Order: sequence, then C-alpha cells, then structure tokens
Amino acid sequence: MSTVGDEIKLDREMELPQLRDRVYLDNAGAGLPLKSHLTNYTDDLMSRMYSNPHSQHTVSHLTRKVMNNVRDEIAQFLNTDLTQYSVIFTSGTTGSCKQLVDTFNWGRGEGEQGGSHVYLNSELFEYQKTSKKIQDAILKKQSCFLYLESNHTSVVGMREIAQDRGVLSVCVREEDMFGSVPSYDVTNPMIQSDNVSNESDNILQIFTHPNSGETANETFQRLSSERIARHQHLQTQGFHLLAYPATCNFSGRRYPIGTIEQLTRSGYKLCDVTFAPESVKVFIDAAAALSTSEIDLSRDTPHFLAFSFYKLFGFPTGIGALLVRNDSCYLLNKKYFGGGTVWSYVSRYNFHLCKETQKFFEDGTISYQSILALHHGFKTLKSLGLYMCGISSHTFSLTEYTYSKLSSLRHFNNSPICEIYTSSTELHPATQGPILTFNVLRSDGSYVGYSTLNALANASMISIRVGCFCNVGACQKYLKLSDDQMLLFLKAGHRCGDEIDLVEGLPTGAVRVSFGYYNTKADADRLIDMLERNFVETQASKPAAESTEFVTNKESIYVKEIALFPIKSCGSMKVKEWPVCEKGFLYDRVWAIRDSKNVIIRQTMDKNLYNIRPFIDLESGIMQISYPGMKQICFKINDNKEHTNLYKIRVYGVRLQAVSPHAEVNEWLSQALGYKVELAQMLSSRYATDKPKHVEVDKIPLQMQSKAHVLLISQQSADNVLERTQRFTSTYKESVVEFIDRMRGNLLVEGKDLEPFVEHTWRRISVKDVAMDLVCDCMRCEVISIHADNLSINDGPMRLINKEKNGLFGIQMSFDIQPGKQLPTIAVGDKLIVLTTTT
Repeated sequence: MSTVGDEIKLDREMELPQLRDRVYLDNAGAGLPLKSHLTNYTDDLMSRMYSNPHSQHTVSHLTRKVMNNVRDEIAQFLNTDLTQYSVIFTSGTTGSCKQLVDTFNWGRGEGEQGGSHVYLNSELFEYQKTSKKIQDAILKKQSCFLYLESNHTSVVGMREIAQDRGVLSVCVREEDMFGSVPSYDVTNPMIQSDNVSNESDNILQIFTHPNSGETANETFQRLSSERIARHQHLQTQGFHLLAYPATCNFSGRRYPIGTIEQLTRSGYKLCDVTFAPESVKVFIDAAAALSTSEIDLSRDTPHFLAFSFYKLFGFPTGIGALLVRNDSCYLLNKKYFGGGTVWSYVSRYNFHLCKETQKFFEDGTISYQSILALHHGFKTLKSLGLYMCGISSHTFSLTEYTYSKLSSLRHFNNSPICEIYTSSTELHPATQGPILTFNVLRSDGSYVGYSTLNALANASMISIRVGCFCNVGACQKYLKLSDDQMLLFLKAGHRCGDEIDLVEGLPTGAVRVSFGYYNTKADADRLIDMLERNFVETQASKPAAESTEFVTNKESIYVKEIALFPIKSCGSMKVKEWPVCEKGFLYDRVWAIRDSKNVIIRQTMDKNLYNIRPFIDLESGIMQISYPGMKQICFKINDNKEHTNLYKIRVYGVRLQAVSPHAEVNEWLSQALGYKVELAQMLSSRYATDKPKHVEVDKIPLQMQSKAHVLLISQQSADNVLERTQRFTSTYKESVVEFIDRMRGNLLVEGKDLEPFVEHTWRRISVKDVAMDLVCDCMRCEVISIHADNLSINDGPMRLINKEKNGLFGIQMSFDIQPGKQLPTIAVGDKLIVLTTTT
C-alpha cells in the first residue's frame, strides 16, 4: 500500500536541481521544467536545423513535419485525434479566449446595438427578473454569453467583446449552471457524455484546394456562392456561448467537462429558460486542470477547449492551444488573414481562399521553436513514466493529506487556524483538484493578512500564491464578500497584485497552495510546520484596556533617532533635526525608483534598493546618493525649472503626477541596479484611507507613505524582540542598531521607565510643539526579514512578532499640523509627552 504522495517516483535532485531547499507550492500558477526536458530540447536545436515552416527547402519541410506531429501529440494526450478536433496554436489560454470571442459567430443573435450584462443571483426577486431578461433575449433572437461566476479573469473579459456585438452576457452561479445536470452534487463524480459523432458537417471544409479544371474567375464565383449560402445558414438561428473552467483556479473545484455539452443537444435549461437544441456551444478553460487532470475528449466533447503548455511542462511560456471541435468550426468567422493562412488571394479585388481551420487562425510564422519544445515535453513525461492517471492520484493524495492537517490545526481555545475554501468538507478526486485555498485566523477569529503569511513563507523558502489569483468572482464567492465590500476595498486603495490584504479587518484575498507531480509529503509537512510555528496561539493574550483622556507627562521619554526615507524603499537617512510639514517629514518618500513598465520598485522586488542611500543637505538643496562600489552622484532637488514630460504613476492605488528630470541620475541608478530605471519625483499627493478614530480630522495628505506620516518604534520594544529572538534562535546574529535600521521607523524613542510595547497604547502624543495622532498599529511585512549586512532573509524577528504580537510592531501616526504655517522641527533629544492612551 502506497503512502501519501508516494505514487510518483521522480529523482528530484537530478530533474529539478533548481528546487534545492525550496518548497514550490504554486503549480497552478506555473509548472517547473524538468532538466531532461530542457537538455533534450537544447540538444535537438544544436544538432538539427529548424526554419520558417512557410519556406519550401528541406529544413522547412522538416519543421512543418514536426509541427504537424506535435498537433497529433496534443490530440493523443487528450485522447482524441485531428479528425475530431482542430488544434490551433495560440499565445496561451488568454490568447485562446480572445481568439474565440473575437471570431465567434453569434449568427442571428448578434445585435446591431450594444448588449447588456446581468447577474443571476439567489435573491428571489432579482432571480426572477434576470430570468425574464434571458427569456426576453431569446424571444428577440438575441444571443447570450453565459459564464460561471468562478471563471478566471481571461474568460470573464470575453463579455466585453460579446456585449459590444449586441450579446447579453450573464454571470451564472454554480448551482444554476449545473442545476439541470441529473443528480449533480458537489460530492458526486462527473457524469460522462457520449462520443461525438464521426460525421462532420464542417462548413469551412468547403474552402479546399481549387479544382484544377476551374479558371480563377470560376473558382471565385463558386466560393462566393458558397460563402453566401454559409452566411444564410447562420442567419437562420442564433447561437449562445457557455464558458466555465474544468478546474477553478481559486478553490480547486472540478466541474464536469462533457455533461453540459451533452445537455445542449436536446436543449440546455438555465433556471426557467430552455435554450433551443444545439444552440448553446460550450467552451472549457482547461488551464488549471491540464497539468494534473485526465482530460478525455473521446468521452467529454466540448465545442471549444483552451489551455497553456507552461502549466504542464513549465516550459516554454507564451504558447497554448485552442481546440475546436470540427463540427463547430463554422462558428468561427475570422476576418483578418495574415501570412501563411490562405491558399490564395487577389490584391486587386476582394478575394481570398482560406486554409483549413487550424492554419487559418495562426497568422504569420508560428512559434515553431516553442512547438518543438512541446514535443520534448511530451517525450520527457513518457520517458519518466509520468502519466496523467498517476499524476492525478499523486496530487490528490497530497491535497487530501494537507487538507486534513490544515483542518486539525487549532489554537489553545480549540478555534481553527485555517478557514479553508472548498465546496465540501469531504474531498473527492472527481470534484476537487490539487488546490487548497485558505486564510489564517487568530484565536479570536480575526484574520491574519495574507501578506504576513507570504512573508513568512518566503523566509521559510516556501513558494505560495496570495491574493485572488485573477479570479475575483470565486474570491468574492468563497470569502462571502458583498459588492459594497468589494467597492470598499477599491476605495481603500486596494488593487490587484498589491499588498493590501486586510481592509477594516476583512481579507481582500487568500492564500493558495497547489501541488504538482514533483511535490512530496515532505513539502506538505514543511508548510504545516511553518503555519504551526508562526500562527498557533498556545495562550490567551491580554485584553486591551479602555481609553484614558489624559496622561501625566513622562519626561523620561525622548526622541533617540530620526530617520527619513527620501527615496521610497531605499536606505535611510539619519538626521539630528528635521522640519515637519502637513504631509509628514519634509522630503520623506517624495522620490521613488520606477522600472521600464512604470512600476515603483520595492524592496520585496529588489533587495539591492536597501544599499541606495540618499542624503539631503537642506541648506544647499542638494541630494546626494551613494551605492557600494560607485562614485556618489548629486543633484539639485529644487531647481525651479518648469517641468515637462509629466506622467502618472500608481501609488497605493492612486495615480500621482510625477516627473523624472535628471537623466544623469537615471543612468547612474540603472548602472547600480543592473537594469533600466528612473528616479521619479512625485509632484502631487494622495490622501490617507485610514484616519485617527478618536479625533475629528480632515483628509490627511500623504506623500508615498503607506498609511500615515511617520512610523514610531521604541528602543525597549526593539531590545525585547531582538533579545528573545536570539534566545530562541541560537544562529541569529545581529546588533540592535542593525535590527532597528531594518524596522524602517521614522522616530525611535527611548525612556528610562518605558515598558516594551507600551507605545501600542498611545493614541495622541506630542514632541516639542508637534502633536501626533495614532492611525493604526503597523502590520509588518517581509521587508523586515531582509538582513541589512548581506541582504539575506532571516525570519526570526518576523516569526516572533507575528506569533506574539499578531504581526504588529510600531505605531503609525499622523502629524496634526495646519498647512501654510511656519514648519516646526523635531530634533533628537526632544521630549515626548503622552497625551492620550488606551490604559
């Protein structure tokens, strides 16, 4: 009897040397290429010539032969052949989605005016209203684009093109889309459909080689008549397109591939609406399913199916396939024709003769070298005995094991650590793929932000995925978020791919782990161990006390250090005294480094930013920047020039006006980091989404700070964390100065009688003549795990802060300063007065 994750025998050290000590749990995001695959591919390129398949020399003939053989290999992999399905090479699943909706012929159902969009929800009145809209659309011969709520973004985006062509797009819940499937239940295996008929009525087959006895004019007249007949056939009825994934990339939920298509033959029923027989065409997004699921197109026969090959092989990227059932090819009405897609055309008048479906849709020279890599991918899987039935069994056993372990993790009060998003508590291989998505909970039921978990996973050399994974519909469904809450996230500055993981305590996304054939039980155990070490609470924390309106001055508290970060995410600048304005410390985070894609670079993207050290001389108005091994560079920060070439750049979800006026600085920074960058100076400000809750304030203007003007930490808190980290982790070596430096605080305070972490009780303080109000405690991210000395990752402090302080270290405060007045200053040695606390 095999043990968990023991179904696949693979020499990981030989085939995946890039893994080393890392655990890779993002297989749904991308597969990992095997060494033998890459070696065989490169050996082939070095030993044989391949060339443009449109040429006619010997090398070109060989290339065409390989391309055609790969189409056969793809069909065989899916248990079909090219008499049943055409294989169209695309740039990937997204490219396939766009290709399909761009060319899908809705027939009579295509309207002259723009279409609309509806959501079929569970509320009775809205449900009946939406059902009537669908019924009205069908009565008016209007086509519908039906897509599952849990579809990937690339599928949902198809609705825009459909609506532009007068089609009604309908977002459908799972229970409605599959409600007419006999005995359909979340725990039932998929129902199998019949084989597709061998008889093909492919209308595009009329576009064959011209008869040798025809003149050019006779060929033109014949094909023109046939095109008119085809057009008239399409105008007699309207067609609908129904799209859903084989496996949901958010939850791992598997859906029946062939059952819906089978139902469309006699008339698909959605709610109270029955569509005409054969009018609904089914499109399956198989991207998340391809690498771990058996897809059998001799049994399940959707009209269209799309996927990307890097999900299966890990290499190459940028190539996928759209499979079109041959009896549905006539539904694709492509207008544009590029090189290699026609048998003939005439420039002087409007005539062209298309090639067969798969070649007519591949404009220009196809990526023949990438297609060659696919051949070696299939060959490698076979040579290593990696067949899909074994892969599916192996990855499911790992999923089931991990699910059991995650479910059993408990806090001291027996509350669960993980909120797992599956459709059933009993996993079944027919309905659950090798994907588990969850959020981590504290003992009081509050959520831990996924960015915190991601930071700790990275520090533990574990690769996971966080966010919504380009599937907002499933994210909203499983997290049970209302439309208003989704808009709240947007107003709070949250954008796809950012690090804003909690808004008003609600998660904006989740954590996903996904298994591939190269994963083992040891990988799952590493994940469980990381969660247990960092998040299991063994005792209750002390409850927070009520607020006190005034606290006697504690003259022993003073400012020990002031640090500024003129260039966002770069090294700090230590000063003895510095002016304060309504946006924070003067010049703090006014500049940032942007890449060639107009994205601000953060330390999580490039740790070398830490070594870029700016310093501003206020008297001369000059900034000086240093970097190890390079000569310093200087520039005037206020040159009073009229700025040209202004642009917009996104900062925490808000587009700010910026300029990059110093070409020599841009060149210097590019040389330092090793790639093209520019120094961006912000000319506009944004407003904080969080404000002090205990005082009435107007909008708080910010530069590029995350939530508030300054981050304040105490020496006593830093000493406490460092001492206990070193006590529990004997290999952890770092001075308190280095530790404080990477906490990236603006104000470091110290006091003779100050207790560790007492600053988290402060609500309002003053330093000199400057009052500050608490905005929030600082939720620490993975940046604090970057060791200052050698830029290595050490998660010791992060683990302690997360486990004992819920990830909080330091407080974020906003200055209470009126604009237009003379700028006050804060200096090292200034006394801090606590005005209001929670104790």
